[in-house]
Amino acid sequence: MIEDLLEKIPLKFATNRIRTLANLPFVAILNENSQLQIHDVRNSFESLKKKNIYDLKESKSTSFLFKQFMLEQEGFALELSRSKLGRIAAGISNGSIYIYEPTDNNISDIVQTPNIIKTTNKSIEDLQFSPSQEDVLAACSSDGTIRIYDLRTPFNNISELKINAHECDVNVISWNSRANTLLASGADDGSFKVWDLRYVGKEAITNIMWHRDQITSIEWQPHDEWTLVVGSADNRISIWDLSVEKDDKEVFDVNLENVPDQLLFLHQGQENIKEIHWHPVYNNVIASTSL
Repeated sequence: MIEDLLEKIPLKFATNRIRTLANLPFVAILNENSQLQIHDVRNSFESLKKKNIYDLKESKSTSFLFKQFMLEQEGFALELSRSKLGRIAAGISNGSIYIYEPTDNNISDIVQTPNIIKTTNKSIEDLQFSPSQEDVLAACSSDGTIRIYDLRTPFNNISELKINAHECDVNVISWNSRANTLLASGADDGSFKVWDLRYVGKEAITNIMWHRDQITSIEWQPHDEWTLVVGSADNRISIWDLSVEKDDKEVFDVNLENVPDQLLFLHQGQENIKEIHWHPVYNNVIASTSL
């Protein structure tokens, strides 16, 4: 099968976060050596297209390191803009956020902007560009907050909206691509919430405490504005339909004796779940990574 063929890209350091876009031939990596690496993988794509089922299934990559940047500290938050191709945001453990921009529409080069966003001293855990406004960026932090930044304002006095989201580390966030005012967050205490950004300062419109351990990944279904997948360190992946109204008397218990109406599906059997993502084309397909 052609699908089984692969090219391996050797890396010198452990990878903390990896991101790519289907229509952009670059792979961005944050590693444990405080580096942001951008790999050009066009050669690998072309090489794999030319192979057939009789070739070696695994070969060394012909891709190359396009650009590398050194960061102040190790980082775990990384995001590529879908509205402005070539724009990258990276967040690190001292609370700094770096923004990288393409020098032209052909992305012949990517450069770091001269200013760094820093409104907290706590680790930036996740980043999300707005699906509708290319200059708006959301960040969550281990200080329990979510901050929304407008990159058009001066970085030394950058405009922000601050949400006091959880009373513990906010690990992950996901911006709804179909209902652009909705942002989901997952925290260390096992809870996840949904925020309506039209009402910053108000309580979350959804607050579910059901998983037994920290939330490690969260993502809206790209084809359905009310379906959300949640991964947890309790070794479970849950899918939720948030259009279903919760009964106020309903109790979310971890023993599954009373399954909430909003819970569509539960996957178990993996250990140390790290990331989950919906397939961008096939509506009901999810990929997950685990130990």
